[in-house]
Amino acid sequence: MHVYYYDDNFMYLGEDVISDYEDIPKNATDVRPQEGLYLPEYDDKKRTWSESATQEYI
Repeated sequence: MHVYYYDDNFMYLGEDVISDYEDIPKNATDVRPQEGLYLPEYDDKKRTWSESATQEYI
């Protein structure tokens, strides 16, 4: 299973593949970030990724 890690501020850290028999770690999700996000930020309640970068940054 593919998992996507985030830090304490819910900012994307990276991804990994774990066994289907393992539990998803606390700082990870199985929800894939959308293509085109510069600084993905995860919303744990909505279970979605969104853009956190400002227009100036992009």
